Amino acid sequence: MGFGTVAGSVIMILATMFVVMVVTYNSFAWFNYMTKVTEYVSDDTAVRVSIVLKIVSAKYLSEKNIIVFNLTNEGMDSIIIGDKSDIVLDYIDTSGVRRLELLEYGKWYPVKLYIGNYTINISNTSYVEIPPGTICEIVVSPSYILEQTHPVILVFATPSGVKSSYGFTP
Repeated sequence: MGFGTVAGSVIMILATMFVVMVVTYNSFAWFNYMTKVTEYVSDDTAVRVSIVLKIVSAKYLSEKNIIVFNLTNEGMDSIIIGDKSDIVLDYIDTSGVRRLELLEYGKWYPVKLYIGNYTINISNTSYVEIPPGTICEIVVSPSYILEQTHPVILVFATPSGVKSSYGFTP
């Protein structure tokens, strides 16, 4: 074997070792990053698990074309709902067209809080705190008149990702 062959072999071995070192470093960095992401997500989930919103009832008032529903906080912490929260309505209108609407605050609003044996009327406000065990009555105004023989799906969602869905037939 000549000097050129030995030098070429050494260069190839060094280049291979360099590639293995770079791949190994990147793998460890990626695993470390994923561990941190997993910890962050599990902490975020742990914070949100203590808040449980549930739509417990809903009814459609056809003479006013509004839906009135009750949202309760079954969690351990208070939650604030308001102009950053949204409602999604999935329904069939009277012309037979399926409607999927994203309704922002203004098309819906809270009207009452039921705390134990007390009822609190809510005036025009942009935020309402719902303590644990409290029921909040909310009024929704769909854009079209609902066909009362088809089911309606109602979803309430907050910016923090807490949501509740409810299906009913008017």
